[in-house]
Amino acid sequence: MNDLSLALMNGAWFLRLIFSVSLLFLGAVSVRGEPEARILARVDGVPISASDVDRELGRLPDRLQGFSPDQAEAMRLQAERQALEDLIGKILLVNAARAEGLQVSDAEIDERLEVVMRSVAPGGTAGSFLKEAGISKDELAEDVRRNLLIQKLVELLTKDVVPPTAEQVEGFYEANKARFYREETVECRHIFFDLEGITDEAVIESKRRQAEALRAMLLENPGLDFGRISAERSEGTTAENGGYLGFMREGDFLPEFTKAAFAQEVGKVGQVVRTRLGFHLIKVESRSPARQPALAEIKDQVRDGMLQMKRAEIMRRKIDVWRRAAKIELLVPLETGDPTAPAPAPGTNATN
Repeated sequence: MNDLSLALMNGAWFLRLIFSVSLLFLGAVSVRGEPEARILARVDGVPISASDVDRELGRLPDRLQGFSPDQAEAMRLQAERQALEDLIGKILLVNAARAEGLQVSDAEIDERLEVVMRSVAPGGTAGSFLKEAGISKDELAEDVRRNLLIQKLVELLTKDVVPPTAEQVEGFYEANKARFYREETVECRHIFFDLEGITDEAVIESKRRQAEALRAMLLENPGLDFGRISAERSEGTTAENGGYLGFMREGDFLPEFTKAAFAQEVGKVGQVVRTRLGFHLIKVESRSPARQPALAEIKDQVRDGMLQMKRAEIMRRKIDVWRRAAKIELLVPLETGDPTAPAPAPGTNATN
């Protein structure tokens, strides 16, 4: 589903759960010898472990680097709580699919695995992808089986949903134009010199000089591949992607960084920028001006988003029923998401 369709939705857990790309492959529950202390919840006896939550979160720590420690911690806790809710929802959906008698063939799994491997490991190998994900091919296949079951369930229960008419699409667009406004964005790469934990002024100055020297070399040799240099010299995790940060709006990242990026010319390497994380050399690869897209440009996306909203509302009501009927035990406080925190007293941790 596209970003615009997501923007049409309110962000509730069941909407992401049913329609997010993650349902097409990773994210299923599979406890593999987890110690009891790391079991966070059970849904009708099916355990959810801390490792399951970690897998659901993916590379969240990397995405939190641009925030203050307090902000990052608050966002991490919120994301962990949300991941646990998502996993509970997935178990409810899989159980409902099996109750409907839905099945997934080995051929369907193999076909989806091919799609997954092509999409998540471009230029790499299936083995390297599985190693990085920390799962075996059999475990991935089981994840795919569960998620295909969920997909079939959603299709079955929402097959009678009628797409909106052209008049309804136009009316929704006119009433919600602000949702479709596209802010100015810049597409960036950077080379990062990490200052985390460094307080020695001599070391900080040395890092700054390294950044300045590298900038001078890039300016003197404009034909050099900035991405390759970033992969070789950058000290952050983004070095794996040649320093690529994607598209960002003002306010999406560290204020000093975005202020500099939005002031730079496309294709130029800017001045060395210092943030609380370290020094950055920024290259803006493209710029998209702010604008209001006409309905003609996005009518298909608006229609698809409205259709997904209808389907999501049906599934929300279904999940509410299944949740009330299920025995859901929360074994750690959701306020902390800490698997080492004391569990609630016996008899108080079940939501049903």
